[in-house]
Amino acid sequence: MPDFENTKWYVTPIKKYADFTALTELPKVKVEKTETIEQHGDQTWVKVTLKNPSDKLAFFIGLKAKTSESHEMVLPVFWSDNYISLLPGEERELTVKMNTKDLNGEQPVIEMKGYNTL
Repeated sequence: MPDFENTKWYVTPIKKYADFTALTELPKVKVEKTETIEQHGDQTWVKVTLKNPSDKLAFFIGLKAKTSESHEMVLPVFWSDNYISLLPGEERELTVKMNTKDLNGEQPVIEMKGYNTL
């Protein structure tokens, strides 16, 4: 909670921070992920489909593009969306675009990590 009464021109102090400890109680969810790689000129696109088959929320799922053998992060990349949550039964398709030369001859692999995903 911001302390607006003590705001200075360069900072607003915080009176009280949010309590997110209840997030640790979220049940674990197994999210299904499929990837399709497409070539578009000098770019590689990966379409990623995420599905939450459970009856629980899959919270704050983040995706990274890495190379298949050296496991290096591919940069720069351009996501259609990222850091998403999936409601029970929800399915979403995301696309990441990257320059093929940045893969250094390897295939792209998408790494997924969520707050309560397995």
